[in-house]
Amino acid sequence: MKKVIIGVALILLVVLVHPIMAATCDFEWKDDKVKNQTSTYTSDNIICMITIKASTSNYIFTEDGCKSGYCVEGIGTHTGVANKDTITGDSIQCHDISHVNYYTSENPTEVSICNFKAENLVTKILNFLGL
Repeated sequence: MKKVIIGVALILLVVLVHPIMAATCDFEWKDDKVKNQTSTYTSDNIICMITIKASTSNYIFTEDGCKSGYCVEGIGTHTGVANKDTITGDSIQCHDISHVNYYTSENPTEVSICNFKAENLVTKILNFLGL
């Protein structure tokens, strides 16, 4: 029974601490020379958010997709692209993009605890406890 309680406590610790250790999304680069209404940026870090400024509006994207005539892709990767939506024709009614901001978070660092990789730690604890 003691092993089960310790196992559950360790799993709860990992689950509760994970959000605290999550990376923040910080400003990295502003493209104020958008050419042909398309902006592309490549970073050493992971792109976590892209904002498009057009006229007096800011369009915030935290995942790939299109809204209000603007599209982004590459969130969660090292290369982001932002542009006017030319597929649906919404770009005719949209203002030109004045600039695009790219926000990144640091690449995850592999964590080892007692020679166990963090991603496998819970499985190894459960196996050790015979659960």
